[in-house]
Amino acid sequence: MRSYLAARSTRVVLAVTATAALATGLTACDDDDLAAGGSSTPAASTTGGSGSSGSSGGSGGSSDKGGTDGGNTKEDGVEQSCGTNDLDFTVANSDVTGYLLVSAKAKSGISCQLAGSAPLVLFSSAEKTTAYPAELMKKPADDFLKLSGSTTAYATLIPNTTRAEGTPEFKQVDITVDAKDSHTAALDLPGSYAVDDAAVTSWYSSAADSTPDAN
Repeated sequence: MRSYLAARSTRVVLAVTATAALATGLTACDDDDLAAGGSSTPAASTTGGSGSSGSSGGSGGSSDKGGTDGGNTKEDGVEQSCGTNDLDFTVANSDVTGYLLVSAKAKSGISCQLAGSAPLVLFSSAEKTTAYPAELMKKPADDFLKLSGSTTAYATLIPNTTRAEGTPEFKQVDITVDAKDSHTAALDLPGSYAVDDAAVTSWYSSAADSTPDAN
């Protein structure tokens, strides 16, 4: 009995000794791996993380073009555009019978650029002018006219292009420099005028240039 216990005790001691030796060997291997730069846990993934840096996407809307893309035929940085409220208007008889000469000047202290297109003249809500054909004029109108002080712009108003008789007659008109301008100027005419298919020319720097040939 004592021999069996002694033998068993010897085997247990040997097994414990072998297990301790194996554990010591594994620990030494782990220490060697760590010393060589290894890690006992997986490295954190960096895939996709660098995409938020924006290094390939530029500044994201910081364009320096500003508003320079839009065309502008006015002199750069010179005056505001003329609105109806910036101008004083008069209407007088033209040198051509049946025509009316519309004049526009900048109000005191105002300097502005008047677009050379035809103004809109209203005899009533149902009677408004159309632009007189540019190809029938003696010369093309300027794109813009600079108005200040005594400088004057001229347009010729033709109340009755058809020369029809018995049409409605008017003694007043409303004028606006542009259909998009919500302001109008009320003007008295130098008489009573029959109106039918009324037309008005573009603005010109001289009364003679704004007057179409009578036909």
